[in-house]
Formats: sequence, structure tokens, C-alpha cells
Amino acid sequence: MLIPPRATTINAMDLRRESGTLLDRADYRNESFVIERAGKPKAVLVPYSEFEQLQRIRQEARERYFASVGTMREAFSDLPEEEINALVEEAVQSVRAE
Repeated sequence: MLIPPRATTINAMDLRRESGTLLDRADYRNESFVIERAGKPKAVLVPYSEFEQLQRIRQEARERYFASVGTMREAFSDLPEEEINALVEEAVQSVRAE
């Protein structure tokens, strides 16, 4: 299990009992908390600024992905769909073999 840097592990009951304190610690002290139930991580409480950063990173990755797909579609527009599918399958198998 990867725990975010500076994260403190707490259980769900701690969250229930100390939600206000934990929210303040996340906000004012920039602390993060991994919330567990029955010893298994279920969620993470992070400062809002970190959440916003994560959302920006996800959006940028999504935009790069779709830009790449568009570029590939243009580059292979002259090939039949069956041949494109075969090339994709070959590439997937190659990556999985690594």
C-alpha cells in the first residue's frame, strides 16, 4: 500500500469522533490522513489544495491522451480498421510481455 507523504493512518471511528479537528489539521497544517476500516485503507483526507492539484494533473493527462489519440488517428487514417486493430493488439501484447 502506498501511503501519501506525511500521511497519518487513522480509523473510521477516529474520523467520526474527531472530524472537525482532522479537517482543521488538513486545512491549516497541510496534513493528510489515510482512513482505514477493519484495517483496510478506504479513503484519504487531504488538503483541498492537493485535491485541486490532483484534479489538474488528471485533466492534463486526459487532454494529452486525447491529443495523442487524435494524432494517431490522423497518422493511420489511410489504413483499414482491421489492420489498425491488429497493430494495437500487437503493441498491447508487446507491453504486457515486458
